[in-house]
Amino acid sequence: MLYSVLGPLRVIDEGTARTPSAGKVRVLLATLLMHVGDVVSTTELMEEIWGSAPPRRADAAIHVYVSHARKLLNATTRGRSDRIVTRAPGYLLELGDDQLDSSAFERAFDEGRAQFDQRRYFDASDTFGCALGMWGGSVLTNVEMGPSLRVRTIRLEEMRLIALELKMNADLALGRHQEVSRQLAGLTREHPMREAFHGQFMLALYRSQRQAEALRVYLRLRTTLREELGLEPCRPVQELQQAILKADPRLELQLVPTG
Repeated sequence: MLYSVLGPLRVIDEGTARTPSAGKVRVLLATLLMHVGDVVSTTELMEEIWGSAPPRRADAAIHVYVSHARKLLNATTRGRSDRIVTRAPGYLLELGDDQLDSSAFERAFDEGRAQFDQRRYFDASDTFGCALGMWGGSVLTNVEMGPSLRVRTIRLEEMRLIALELKMNADLALGRHQEVSRQLAGLTREHPMREAFHGQFMLALYRSQRQAEALRVYLRLRTTLREELGLEPCRPVQELQQAILKADPRLELQLVPTG
């Protein structure tokens, strides 16, 4: 069985996807999944579901929501033992032999980063591609998040952006600047102040014999940063712009060995 949080919350068993219909049950299940293997206190669950103003008898409501979540999981696991365990001061979700897509993503992320650091760019590009393919949208799109879920969601979303940056760098090292330039055109529009994507886009365009377009990307980034934050681009991006202006031979592709 697969628990999916990289997109809408879903529980997938033998090709059938299920989601709790009640919003508060979705919050509870999502919270347990994002703390998988750890006990989540009843107090933390209350804060996640109701914020700082839980209703009277919130403890009883939590018990009901846990019961609904257990019924959903038992229905998908065909009578196997409860995944949600009562353990003071709250509950924990035991993964067992099941899979959680965010955990699989984090393992692939670590593997890809190690391959990249070892200059194994073919392997790194493939690993990051598989990791990014696990995403079906923003984290928990069908869950109304409280403070704990927001923190963990921000961390996962940032890891996704870093994985994209590292995959782009690996592909640039492999001479895939034509393919990368198309992807980076969208990424720079989606993230207009993420300087790494702009620097990669500039380099990809330059290596594609599109120097003028590369310089326009720099000007667009500089204008955005000035208007939004009153800042100049970071030093590496400024140095890249100067290197493009000078047609610095160090910007030319150094082919990566295949052996």
